[in-house]
Amino acid sequence: MWHKILYAFGSLGANALIQSYTLWLTFFYAPPESSGRPTLLPIVALGLIHGLSKVIELVDDPLIGFASDRTRSRLGRRVPYILLGAPVLVLSFFLLWTPPDAETTSLNAAYLFAMLLLFHLGFTVVMGPYDALLPELALSANARVNLASLKVVAGVAGAAVGLVGSGPLIDAVGFRGMAAAVAGIALTSYAVALVGIRGLPTTRAPSTMPLGPSLRAVLRNRPFLVLVVTLGLLFLGRDLLTQLIPYFTTVVLQAPEESASMLTGALITMVVLTLPVLAWLSRRWGTKRTASAFVLALGLYLPFLGLVGLGLPGVPLMTQGLFMMAMVGIPVAAVYVFPNALLADVVEYDALQTGHRREALYFGMFATLTKLAPSGSALILGVILEVFGFSAEHPLGIRIVPAVAGVCVLLGWAVFQLGYRLPEIISPAVVTPLSPGRAGDGELEPPSRQSTSRRARR
Repeated sequence: MWHKILYAFGSLGANALIQSYTLWLTFFYAPPESSGRPTLLPIVALGLIHGLSKVIELVDDPLIGFASDRTRSRLGRRVPYILLGAPVLVLSFFLLWTPPDAETTSLNAAYLFAMLLLFHLGFTVVMGPYDALLPELALSANARVNLASLKVVAGVAGAAVGLVGSGPLIDAVGFRGMAAAVAGIALTSYAVALVGIRGLPTTRAPSTMPLGPSLRAVLRNRPFLVLVVTLGLLFLGRDLLTQLIPYFTTVVLQAPEESASMLTGALITMVVLTLPVLAWLSRRWGTKRTASAFVLALGLYLPFLGLVGLGLPGVPLMTQGLFMMAMVGIPVAAVYVFPNALLADVVEYDALQTGHRREALYFGMFATLTKLAPSGSALILGVILEVFGFSAEHPLGIRIVPAVAGVCVLLGWAVFQLGYRLPEIISPAVVTPLSPGRAGDGELEPPSRQSTSRRARR
């Protein structure tokens, strides 16, 4: 058991990096005028750089996943990539916060673009193979849920580092000091995870399917595509909110930037308190029903954040902000809990039908999603703030963003409700293998046939 706990520590490092990056990078390069910090890049240009870096970098995710699935080494299919990629990932994260000029220049734009490419590449090399280990190490549905739960706990701890701890670090040692501290925490967490991985058996043979058929199979896997669109929209809404928090703190709440950690602290506290409730409801209602209910609640609630400060005279602005942000933590807990478990189900379903293990290819493309969301949200945030304003005199842009985030979440909820049809329990008893001629085309058996087959077996 302790080996699995050590393996889960890798999620701590990943979330510490991603959450601090998502929370602060846009604010670091394009702060509001009231902050007193220099503008290193215009906010719209910053969003374009984020988006362009991600589009160019998309190609490496399936290639690295494919290579990992086919790797044969004495360290296994996944460990070599984590060993090589972790130093690149944490170094590039630190370099994001060291622009060459202290004012707006084209050199800053070129530098940030290059560092984002390196950061995204490092994240793919590490996290695609790391996450692909989950269905390898957990061979049953219950084991996958349990291991995913351990990763959630570690991930929430990492989110606390990135969302709560980063603010006081910035106040104490500046952005570069914060980056160095978070990078050190992440590198340590990956080292701990490698110790855990070495103590766990993996019984999966490398995939033998060529790249072209593998990609076609993944892209024709309807449950995976539905999940990609769903989670893409959920992560887009979540990251819009995360990137907004420093602006929301300094402009709407009229508080110093380090007070953003109070808001993120309230949010993370409610996430932690909600985790046992989610586990209980999942056992009682099932994963899909529980996830749907919480995601719907999140999408309906987010727009109300834009109303903070427009009513309740006599109630301090920070008190209003803390309460509203804490309430976000209840439904947003589902965004931390369910993605990896649902994706592991999709991967296992595909493997049982086709006979091919493509964990890293699936999780590599999932890593693309987790990187695409901050880039897309940075572009959307930049356009909204530039057009509608993000100063104390013109704060409308800041008030509009929560509503846009809510719309993204509701669209994700609708896609999930209408399109996700996998059974609650994925096992050989409920999955009919495809014939050898169809195993490479990714055409999964329609859920309706699965249901019929399951009823017949009963």
